[in-house]
Amino acid sequence: MNHIMEQAREDRLAVEYMDMLRGRWDPLKVTLRTLMERPEARTYRLGAGDIALMPEVRDIMCVPEDIQR
Repeated sequence: MNHIMEQAREDRLAVEYMDMLRGRWDPLKVTLRTLMERPEARTYRLGAGDIALMPEVRDIMCVPEDIQR
C-alpha cells in the first residue's frame, strides 16, 4: 500500500511540476530571444537550449511559486 501511495504522490508532483513549467514557458521564450540577440551570445554562438540549460536560468524556472521574488 505504501508503494502505491508513494507512486501516486510522485505522479502528482510530476504533473504539478510540468504544469508550472508550462505556465512559465511564454516568458522564458521572450527572455531567450532577447538573450540570443545579445552580442555576447552571438560571439559564443549560444542557442536557446544553451541558455535554457544554464544553472541561473534553471534556478529561476524551477523556483517554487511560494518564493517571493
